[in-house]
Amino acid sequence: MPAISRIVTRFVAIALILLAVAGCTMLKPAGMEMMESAVSVETAPVPVPGEVTVEVARARPAPLEGGNGGAFLTLLNGTDQPVRLLSAASDVAANVELHETVNEGGVMKMIPQPDGFEIPAGGSVVLQPGGKHVMLLGLVKPLVEGDSFPLTLNFDNGLVVELTVPVVAMTGMAPMGADAPMTGTVEMGSAGEMTATDAMTATDMMTGTQP
Repeated sequence: MPAISRIVTRFVAIALILLAVAGCTMLKPAGMEMMESAVSVETAPVPVPGEVTVEVARARPAPLEGGNGGAFLTLLNGTDQPVRLLSAASDVAANVELHETVNEGGVMKMIPQPDGFEIPAGGSVVLQPGGKHVMLLGLVKPLVEGDSFPLTLNFDNGLVVELTVPVVAMTGMAPMGADAPMTGTVEMGSAGEMTATDAMTATDMMTGTQP
């Protein structure tokens, strides 16, 4: 009898331990999910009430003087009215325009946006590679990783924002203007013949390295 009693006691103890471990395992994913959600909320750009702000400005390296480059950023509108980014300016390039890259029926098109980009009330607009971006046409010097340049943004409410844009390596993307084979169809949205600079920009577009 004492031997049987010891066996039963050990069995019950083992069972309790297994139940405790299972309970911890079941609770862990929920706790991790809450932590991940908290981190996401903390890192996501949030509009400042009553203000228009710009965050996460950066540019990709571009090795060619006279070539093209792109600047990317996030526009946040904390006001109760839509606000439009009308234009951009910088002394790092001969011309600065607002562009958007779109896919129309399998044809990639880089289209100038002379009317700019509207930021909805309480919302945001992300300028990123492969989508909306600030196009730097005719760089006066190469954009080298670690450098920075000034960029001015003009909004329709009279706001003028002066930025210093760092040049950083962007994961999975070659420098602007890097040689690569074209693997599709590209059309430039503006009229006229495609120049050598346009051709390099188009090559970047097809290989995922364009603005």
